[in-house]
Amino acid sequence: MTSTENNLTREIFEIFEENSGLNGLKSEIQPGTGVCKIFVANPTDRLFRILEEACNEVALRWHSDDLPVVTLKKDSKGNLLNRPEGQALVQALSESLNVNRYSVEKDFMDRYTASVAGAEPQIVASANHIVFGRRGAGKSMLLLYALYERTNDNSPSIWIDLQVYAQRDDYEAIADILV
Repeated sequence: MTSTENNLTREIFEIFEENSGLNGLKSEIQPGTGVCKIFVANPTDRLFRILEEACNEVALRWHSDDLPVVTLKKDSKGNLLNRPEGQALVQALSESLNVNRYSVEKDFMDRYTASVAGAEPQIVASANHIVFGRRGAGKSMLLLYALYERTNDNSPSIWIDLQVYAQRDDYEAIADILV
């Protein structure tokens, strides 16, 4: 493998790790063929799509269609929680405990689970809404869905996290929220 091919492979690998959120993955270049295998616990369509996007980005950057072959390979060795996929899961779970306006990213719909009652069409309708339910019922996710849809339509929206004001009982809290 030439040094240019090695650089291309390394760049694809780094972009894949960054975009997938899986840091510390193992990889191996197969002798003779030069094929780079990136080992993941479960190669899904989402991960193959991210790898393809990484290859396209490198091809554009280097103005080259002649890229080394990089693929994903299933590897189930070791404790899953100690692997990059387990670390990404732990991070996603801890981030999901506090949903905020920054929870909406380009892959939001890949991770979104539709509401059981099918409330999505109503929440994006041009009307006022009250969203209520038990803790963990999905109220914030439904509101994030509305924020995601409004952002895609370039519609103005405001996200106010009222948990910040939970311990306040003064009237200035109302003024802070309105400001």
